[in-house]
Amino acid sequence: MIRALTCAVILISGAAFAQTEMTEIDRPASELSQVLAHPLDMPEGELEVRVVRAMIEPRTIAAWHTHPSPVYLYIAKGTLTMELEGQERRQVAAGEAIAEPLNSPMRAINESDEPVEVIVFQISPPKSEFLQ
Repeated sequence: MIRALTCAVILISGAAFAQTEMTEIDRPASELSQVLAHPLDMPEGELEVRVVRAMIEPRTIAAWHTHPSPVYLYIAKGTLTMELEGQERRQVAAGEAIAEPLNSPMRAINESDEPVEVIVFQISPPKSEFLQ
């Protein structure tokens, strides 16, 4: 009985999938829009790209820190306030990206009542520290 039910579910699922029509497009994506362009001054040697997803809880302030390698933030959800030592605070909203300056003390602040989701891209030598 169980085997018959399993087969029936697989057949029904397969039929439903087969009925879904797909549209083939002649480009790599339906939409491509550049969010950030930033020149790079890269160190010599082996490098890797790190991609990190970070959730910043409501009403929190991250510790002051620096990045020894290029770091780029893409705000996936919410609005983040960036504070760089000696500069005015800057808000970065969902859909925006910023380049963080090297070796400059900074911190991220979530002033809202909702979590902020950030995708962080870093280009660095393998095994180097993400932040200091």
